[in-house]
Amino acid sequence: MGERFIHRFPRLAKLRPILRTIEIIDMVISFYERLPMLVKLVSGLMLSTLVAWLIQLKFVVMAWLEPNWRGFLAVLIPVLILVALIFIRDFRRNRPLKPMENTINKFGYSLVICNTEENPKTEEAYLNVMLEQRVDGLIITPTWNICSSLKEFAARNIPIVVVDRRATDILSDTVCVDNVHGAYTAVEHLILLGHKRIGLIGGPKMISTTQERVQGYLEALRKYDLKKDKSLLVDGGSSIEGGMKAMEDLLELPAPPTAVFGYNNVVTLGALLTLKQRNKKIPKDIAILGFDEVEWAGVVEPPLTVVSQPVYAIGATAGQLIMQRLLNEGPKNKQKIVLKTELVIRKSCGFKA
Repeated sequence: MGERFIHRFPRLAKLRPILRTIEIIDMVISFYERLPMLVKLVSGLMLSTLVAWLIQLKFVVMAWLEPNWRGFLAVLIPVLILVALIFIRDFRRNRPLKPMENTINKFGYSLVICNTEENPKTEEAYLNVMLEQRVDGLIITPTWNICSSLKEFAARNIPIVVVDRRATDILSDTVCVDNVHGAYTAVEHLILLGHKRIGLIGGPKMISTTQERVQGYLEALRKYDLKKDKSLLVDGGSSIEGGMKAMEDLLELPAPPTAVFGYNNVVTLGALLTLKQRNKKIPKDIAILGFDEVEWAGVVEPPLTVVSQPVYAIGATAGQLIMQRLLNEGPKNKQKIVLKTELVIRKSCGFKA
């Protein structure tokens, strides 16, 4: 790759060390992606953070060297570092980031990816850097706090696409899924299987996805005349440990739930770990259902019933929306695209075909 640039642009010969660095970055990323998942988790945060930054460094250098890459698009994702490397690998292959890249690269733009770790201060710091670097557009899954820097993007008329969550304080295009309906169908499935005490492991209350999925949970209870029991609604945060603790709290109730709905795949994984530690049989002792399809959902025993999001369509739609703004195409009014979810029924709830 380096020699190709030097052949095209002899003046870049002095930059041979930088080009060689890009090749090394590619080798490191390729080696990391081939590692087994267990090794990645055990390797700890230092290696995962290093690879994440190497990916970002490559984007920046490539965009600078490649003359037909016209600008930068920033993508901020709020995932915890332990989970980030799983998501970064997934995003680059078959999660939302891959179709985003495919869409915008066709127009000569490059992506700069930032991980906010669900931290408003980290998010604002990254946004300030992006403002200083004068990025052309922003695709963001915002934290719960809409900071002044994000509002500055809007004030400068820099195109913004919000993914997965609401950002009510700014004007932006949005692409998300119908979280209310997705959660409703999940809980309805459990009710129709005979469950009346259904626990919900939720997330941060300030985040719109949590609010909407709780709303869907409550709507299903009302539809089938089941009373809300506040003790069955527990906060799992956005971590595996939070999901484990939440499931422990539910199991310690005087009248534990017979089924549990996890608001995302991370807390659902934590809940499954607790059930395994407690030697609970699924679905004989307790049924469990998660929100979001993941690679391991179909291979755990028993296979996990989930609410699946159209992740490829989410990424492709976000890329299309940002390019419409950059190319001055499409409707003048901001768009909100709401995509449908799908209930993927497996065996973790006791369903028998």
